[in-house]
Amino acid sequence: MKTAAKITWRTVTIDELRADVAAFEAAHPGMNRDNYIDMFRDERGELQETDEFFRALRLYRMLEHAETPE
Repeated sequence: MKTAAKITWRTVTIDELRADVAAFEAAHPGMNRDNYIDMFRDERGELQETDEFFRALRLYRMLEHAETPE
């Protein structure tokens, strides 16, 4: 029997989110919000949708959303 994953919500501040992004970027030299998608392309230019890609995508999208004025 397959069970659904438990979802939990946690509120973070913009400073905590920026710290998470900075730690991610430190672990991936040369990667930033302007070029992260290109860092996951292979030699043919095709996007490699790895777990790391989706982690970067989530981080940068959350940061973009948090910094966008309402």
